[in-house]
Amino acid sequence: GVEELAGKDMVAIGYGSGDASEAIPMVVQPGWREASLKTNIASALNNAVVLKQGEYEQIHDTRSASAYPAYTPKNEFYIERLGDRVEPAFQDLGIEYYNYAQSA
Repeated sequence: GVEELAGKDMVAIGYGSGDASEAIPMVVQPGWREASLKTNIASALNNAVVLKQGEYEQIHDTRSASAYPAYTPKNEFYIERLGDRVEPAFQDLGIEYYNYAQSA
């Protein structure tokens, strides 16, 4: 059977494009299984844009995707901004700040 994970500690590992990775400690919450079943990963990837290596490198280097159609998030989380502060008491350089867009 499947082990119950609620209440257990775990670490999610995210690997970026070769210039960053993240290790995020978390505690699995009750109801995680039901919540995960509501996440339709396949449909979330329906609007994926296939990029050639040169296109990816241009977006990565310029931090601009203006050559591609604008995307308006609806009923989903999106990255609102990237952190840019580097101060002795606080640093958030490259940290993604999310928001949620609801359809009208």
